[in-house]
Amino acid sequence: MWFDESIVLTEQMESYLLGRGAKQETIDSLKLGEWCPTEEALQKLPQTRALEGWLVCPLRLPTGKIAGCDFRNIHQKDVRKVYFSPAAEYSSLWIMHPDGFEHLWDGQEVYLVEGMFDLFAMEWILPKNTVGMACGRAGLSQTQLEALRRIKPSRTHLVFDMDQAGRKGSSVMQYKLRTLGLDVVEHSYLGKDPGEVWKQSGLEGLQRILGY
Repeated sequence: MWFDESIVLTEQMESYLLGRGAKQETIDSLKLGEWCPTEEALQKLPQTRALEGWLVCPLRLPTGKIAGCDFRNIHQKDVRKVYFSPAAEYSSLWIMHPDGFEHLWDGQEVYLVEGMFDLFAMEWILPKNTVGMACGRAGLSQTQLEALRRIKPSRTHLVFDMDQAGRKGSSVMQYKLRTLGLDVVEHSYLGKDPGEVWKQSGLEGLQRILGY
């Protein structure tokens, strides 16, 4: 398939991801790697020609199907989103393992974080039989809220960033999720975000600061 063939886990990219806290199984399951587009991929997504060599992280629908990608320049701060169809931009998209929502249907709890690197960090300390998912921002879109309303996880944990945007987003989302009838826990901790905690103090710091 053109998409699978266009993501290559080069040695440099694998080293970068491991250094940012990703587990090997996370890299494989999320299908992370470097964007090396085939000719067919460029025909379907011509705007990605300029993104060759960037880190690519698939964005998934609740079904696990990939409907877009988060592209990131690992050498300078630059992030782009590319969707496979106009409708995908307005769909419920997540950075998650393909079977994430299946586990939620089975009654597992979910921990929501903002970004990919926060998810990498949280996966080291998530309680057993829980699911981690990244929303992509300090909040949830209406379609993401609707997806959680339909599936109704046994408990929803908000572990957003501790900056002003993250605190505001967490407070607003806590209210909206509870209005939908969900059991919600809002988490506060010392540090900017889970990914930064990992970067500065590793697993020990995560366990000490986030305390899971």
